[in-house]
Amino acid sequence: GGLIHIYATKFSTYAIGYTLQAEEPPTPPSRPYEPPVSVSPAEPEKKECPRDGTCPLSAFPDADPDSELHDALHYCVEKGLFRGYDDGLLRPEEGLTRGMMVELLYNAAGRPQVAGTGGFVDVTEEDWYAPAAAWAAQAGVVKGFEDGRFAADVLITREQIIVMIYRYATYAELLVPPAPAKESGAEAQEGKNQLPPELADMASASWAYDAVVWAINAGLLELAEDNDLTAPITREQAAVILHGYLLHLSGN
Repeated sequence: GGLIHIYATKFSTYAIGYTLQAEEPPTPPSRPYEPPVSVSPAEPEKKECPRDGTCPLSAFPDADPDSELHDALHYCVEKGLFRGYDDGLLRPEEGLTRGMMVELLYNAAGRPQVAGTGGFVDVTEEDWYAPAAAWAAQAGVVKGFEDGRFAADVLITREQIIVMIYRYATYAELLVPPAPAKESGAEAQEGKNQLPPELADMASASWAYDAVVWAINAGLLELAEDNDLTAPITREQAAVILHGYLLHLSGN
């Protein structure tokens, strides 16, 4: 908006210089403050199984779709953790062996590539459970017996399955909730309060103590009427514990 004055004579040379003044950017129109939107993650859709021919258990003639343990078995079959026997049966009420249990956890881990037999004297590479046994040994899920045996056909107990899942969770860094703190002396005695009164006699030095405390705190272990953790466990009971753990991880 200023003026430029030029003074010149005939044949004179001149130069014109000027300076532009930068304009201030326009002020944006004001708008009211809007708080950030809080987005809650949508809960996964839970579909009710119709328990008909579409149910994964329908492939097994010995699987009862109306069983009170249906949901756990459905989950484990659908996720490929349980694959049944060569004769087409699921045999949910049969006892679970050590070989079967490491196979379950090996399937849950995605069946990573492994080699060898885990150093067990009674496992050969031709055994159906050999990859699972080798993986379980490398992951620290099983340690075998003092004589070097894996003992794949030995029935597993409730106590042992909890220890294996506890070790698997530690290996996979999925120990939720965290392991109980290591305590000593009077503190160790107080630590027993983490167990229900029925198991008050379980020594904190027991090889399964930490795993049992963890499982009860996580809601994975419901005590039987006789509270016998050394009782053999069936395949469907194992499915319930493993199903509970995997759902616990997903927050469902």
